[in-house]
Amino acid sequence: MSLTFSTYFGYLSIAITALLLFAVVRFIYREKYAQSFLKLPDARIERFIRYERLNVKLFKVALLPLLIMSVLLPSGLFFFLNEPFLPSAVCMVLLLIGILQEYLFRKWLINYLETKRLPQ
Repeated sequence: MSLTFSTYFGYLSIAITALLLFAVVRFIYREKYAQSFLKLPDARIERFIRYERLNVKLFKVALLPLLIMSVLLPSGLFFFLNEPFLPSAVCMVLLLIGILQEYLFRKWLINYLETKRLPQ
């Protein structure tokens, strides 16, 4: 029995967990992060918001296929290649959580920038 996939999924799970820990720090300091963008000129903020909206759409489109893959990939590896189920399932769930938190953060950032710029 080859444990190649489970080893790679284990490493990938560790990397995604590290990125999620950085996301917690970013969540704590999100107000300062967003206010640093308000110091930019209006044209750059508009361009930034436009690209962030595109990123939000891409994340939204990626959520459903990722949800389906988080079920199919570990099951397929388990049944067809006899790989351990847990490493691939944990990796796919962590990836789904990472994409979801990034989607929610960017959506919050767009709303924050748009509401704080209105009074100016």
